[in-house]
Amino acid sequence: MPRLLMVFVHDEPAGAAPLVAALARDGHDVAVARGEAPALAAVRDARPDLVLLDTGEPGVDGLELLRRLRRDAPDLRVIVLTAAADVELARMAIQLGAADCLFTPVDPDRLRGAVERDLDSPPIAARR
Repeated sequence: MPRLLMVFVHDEPAGAAPLVAALARDGHDVAVARGEAPALAAVRDARPDLVLLDTGEPGVDGLELLRRLRRDAPDLRVIVLTAAADVELARMAIQLGAADCLFTPVDPDRLRGAVERDLDSPPIAARR
């Protein structure tokens, strides 16, 4: 698997730590962005390969941030993490172009599998 640069939108670095550690073991670089503005800045400045968007973070409207990410970086791959009870949000995230949607709490191996599946899928532009 190629080495990826990822941005994980999560309010608490400690809460993201197990998932970040699992991805780092695979050789990926993962930066944690605490909130909407830092996430948009990280995408603009670092141009990551993938964004992990936890929609359950305080002060983050997950669908609006997904819309902005898709507008600002149309080929950016985004995997959304959301509460299991929020099936409607998951459905809408996929409609807005999320590559995948995982229900929290996310098992690190399940996240790693989602990243691998996304890498094996065609580029975003080719999916349209």
